[in-house]
Amino acid sequence: MALPVFLVGATDFKARWMHQVLIGGGVLVFLRAAAAYGGSALRARLPWLGAAAAALFALTLLARILSYAGNAESCRNCWEYQPWDAFAAEIRALGFEAGTIVVNDMYVGGNLRARFPRARVVADGYPLTIFPPEGEGGCLVVWRGRRSDMPPDLETYLRETLGVEAGRLGPALTLSAPLTGAPERAAMLHVAWGQAPETACR
Repeated sequence: MALPVFLVGATDFKARWMHQVLIGGGVLVFLRAAAAYGGSALRARLPWLGAAAAALFALTLLARILSYAGNAESCRNCWEYQPWDAFAAEIRALGFEAGTIVVNDMYVGGNLRARFPRARVVADGYPLTIFPPEGEGGCLVVWRGRRSDMPPDLETYLRETLGVEAGRLGPALTLSAPLTGAPERAAMLHVAWGQAPETACR
């Protein structure tokens, strides 16, 4: 991971890129301790090493809890604070319960899949063959963003892959609910839905 820093001047790394560093780091610490202290000496120090590891874990967990509790007021994408249960309740109130959910964001799709187990989720940009076959139900299109207009790439995917003209669905609606932990801040989700029984979006 050091190479991008020196070769191209990288200054920002995704958190998930640190997993291999953290996992390997613990192994290297104990290997270094074994080489430095030997078998019997290392066993004598194991309680101290265990206590240090436990303290580090506790501090990390506490820092994560405090970070989560205080970040809702200032977060930008706010992935962890989206009110998915409230969004799901609003979608059900519109009349959708099962069928096909079309998204252009896998994060949105995964959260809706968990709350609509009888529906299949189809993601823009992927071939239809990798998803389960269509069932019987409505055609729900969901997207995030500041604009309530359906994104052009989503309209194209609907038309060319699923055989649905966006105009056949109902008008775009904006769902709004307070962020978890920050009731004064609103999260928005845009949806359009309707019935298209003769297409692949059902």
